[in-house]
Amino acid sequence: MPTTCSTHRCTNRAKSGLNIHFFRFPLSDAERLKGWLNAIGRIGFVPNAGSRLCSDHFERSDFYDNPGGSYKLTLKKLFSNEPQKKKNVIPTI
Repeated sequence: MPTTCSTHRCTNRAKSGLNIHFFRFPLSDAERLKGWLNAIGRIGFVPNAGSRLCSDHFERSDFYDNPGGSYKLTLKKLFSNEPQKKKNVIPTI
């Protein structure tokens, strides 16, 4: 199944060559999850482990920036050029 954004009316999908990244809902953090769900405004939506929100719904300041031009957060992702979202951010839609 292709990765798609869970926001209502967002048509972003994971495709090679696009500068769009997808993030899992914070299912293990009830308070932050509530903020995400309020931000996307989908009544009755219940995210699961496969649900994603695309990077278009976050501000640039929501990501850690690396002076090398790529986004970094953890050593595990050290060689990744994908943006890494700061832990406690809420989507801005």
